[in-house]
Amino acid sequence: LSEALPHGAVGGLGGDHVVVTTSDALAEAISRPEPTVVLVDGSITVEPFGTTLPVSSHTTIAGVGRDAEIVGGGFQLEHVSDVVFRNLTLRDSYVPGDWDGKDNDHDGIRVDTSDHVWIDHCEFVRLGDGQVDIRKDSTAVTVSWSVFRDHNKTLGVGWTDNVVTTLTVHHCGFWNTYQRNGSIDNVAAGHLYNNHLHGQAQYGTMSRGASQLLVESSVYEEGEDAVVAKDPDSRVHSRDNRFHDIRGRKDDTGPTFEASDHYSYALDPVDEVPQAVAAHAGPHARHEKVGRRVRVALDACVLFPTVLREILQGAGEAGLYEPVWSERILGEWTHSAAKLGAGAEVVAAGEAALFRAAFPRGKVQPQPGIEARLVLPDTGDLHVLA
Repeated sequence: LSEALPHGAVGGLGGDHVVVTTSDALAEAISRPEPTVVLVDGSITVEPFGTTLPVSSHTTIAGVGRDAEIVGGGFQLEHVSDVVFRNLTLRDSYVPGDWDGKDNDHDGIRVDTSDHVWIDHCEFVRLGDGQVDIRKDSTAVTVSWSVFRDHNKTLGVGWTDNVVTTLTVHHCGFWNTYQRNGSIDNVAAGHLYNNHLHGQAQYGTMSRGASQLLVESSVYEEGEDAVVAKDPDSRVHSRDNRFHDIRGRKDDTGPTFEASDHYSYALDPVDEVPQAVAAHAGPHARHEKVGRRVRVALDACVLFPTVLREILQGAGEAGLYEPVWSERILGEWTHSAAKLGAGAEVVAAGEAALFRAAFPRGKVQPQPGIEARLVLPDTGDLHVLA
């Protein structure tokens, strides 16, 4: 690389530009040894499901336009330098029934023992395990103007006994998330500023191990334990943050370090942070489109009781939601009715026919491929989720 390049993460600057539209093409392009700018055009579904694709040093992975996304997989950085992610959505590698990610390792971006990594204007939603994991002595990592939402474990940092990691997180939205917002373990210098956290059900920002954090000009709303110094050597300087409807801890252990000793930055006024993050964080001009009516799978256990079924059917006919059903579910319902005595199964079959007629568009076909990827304690319920 030229000595004239700036100090910091520049990814594949100066290398070839490659446009990719398939999982195989993406995997090939990001593994090239020379500097490469990889442009993701449209939606790419990673195969096999849950795969984390290895990324080489000196690589930029950027989305083209507003629809660039990686579905069902993610990226892995291991012992690499100078990688940039920009303008991408990573979504839907979640395995139903595995809320804690104990039975899968489907991370969005996993950074192991790597340096100079920049994640900018990205969105992470409904992934299998961690949305972003920064691990094993990675340094000079920045996460900026990105969105973490609708998930359990968002941003995890650590997996090491050494205290060497350096991290900056700014202008990010953590919305409707549970934990690790972030969970920051043994970080030598972690600077978090102008972030907006809303609806954290377990905790917000946690300093763990011997981490030294500066958290400033951020907004925490309607959540639990906003800022936590967990261990005896954990430190967090909480400066000019705003807390609204927060239950629990808002720790401040006093000064740690000054980020301005390491780089220049400008703080936005804290009262403007929610609006700024909502308007400008995440991929350019992308907004997930959600149907106006919720689709709900009705299992046999709610169709069998007459009163409950009639309530649900009435709500569906009134347009409050769209019932979804399969022939297997209706068969289980009518078969269970046989236990009520002679003629009961025939009556249930007639009621099932009326249900089919009321919601013909709600019928779904068997999905054995999806069932094979799901995990539930009772395998007999997999067809309902699929």
